[in-house]
Amino acid sequence: MRRGKRTCSALLSLVVLIAAMALPLWAGKQSAPTLPVTADTTATTTSQPINSTVPKTSPTISKTEAIAVSAEPVIEQSPALLTAVSIPPKQDGGGTVVEEIVGGGTAIGQGVAIKNNSHRSFEWATLLQGQTVKFTDTKEPQVLILHTHGTESYMTYYAGYYNNADVARSTDVTANVCAIGEVLANRLRASGIGVLHDTALYDSPEYTGAYDRAEKTIVELTKKYPSIRLVIDLHRDAVLRDSATRVKPTVTVDGQKAAQVMLVLGANDTPGNPNPTWQQNVRLGFQLTAALQKRAPSLCRPVSLTESNYNQNLLPGGAMLLLEVGTDANTFSEAMVSATLVGDALAALMRA
Repeated sequence: MRRGKRTCSALLSLVVLIAAMALPLWAGKQSAPTLPVTADTTATTTSQPINSTVPKTSPTISKTEAIAVSAEPVIEQSPALLTAVSIPPKQDGGGTVVEEIVGGGTAIGQGVAIKNNSHRSFEWATLLQGQTVKFTDTKEPQVLILHTHGTESYMTYYAGYYNNADVARSTDVTANVCAIGEVLANRLRASGIGVLHDTALYDSPEYTGAYDRAEKTIVELTKKYPSIRLVIDLHRDAVLRDSATRVKPTVTVDGQKAAQVMLVLGANDTPGNPNPTWQQNVRLGFQLTAALQKRAPSLCRPVSLTESNYNQNLLPGGAMLLLEVGTDANTFSEAMVSATLVGDALAALMRA
């Protein structure tokens, strides 16, 4: 979930690097992806181990660099977040979880709808066409994934309710939105695309200043690796119907549940808040949304166009997207399915 800009440095210890290395991987055929098995909505479930080996396309990162990235994306494990989960009994003090498809907005074509809060008038449908930022033939990193609000977490079960013990945030990078970022990273790596995954928790211990702290890392890494063509700031949203009711935006893809995703794109470019690359960000965001909607109708919520830039002005030669995967009422497994689909769509779109 996004807020305004904030400030600090982006140093992380080797401990977090090792933790990031233990996150899950799903790789498979690009044309017909094997999606992770999601949790059943009413009963205890188990997932089958998925053992995969993907090309080592990311650069080796020195232990002295203090940036948390996954340098050796070859992982074989049965992810803990997809193994058997016992649904706890409903307790006093919790609330209701409502599962639904979130839609609305203004349709602009190809399954894409927008909610324009930017006060910019534009022929938005024109951005569904034209050249997007493209990957090139290189073994250098071309994608940076980070999480300005990295402590955002998910549910581990779905039963139509939540308890007070179901926390919406965690500093464990294997049990927060960083785990979803690693699914996306490894899906791209499986397509031969070099990825840096930064698992620094910019919103911990202080939430205020997270965007400024993330900005420093983006500037540092894109300067060090000029091959980076795309920066993805991956979040999870929160949608409340009232103070005790959380909305779980969910669709079914190939028989498995997936969390709805949403692009949040800055469409403002003023002297006081410059973003000269807003059109290339929005064009890629629209075309990615169209590709996902073609793959699975209603997988995407309306694109949110905003006045805020959310650091999306920091990569003049490429593009930056803020991606919301599900809400705090979605399960980890649903978010992982969505990250798999996003990775496949990005790889296909930016290589076309």
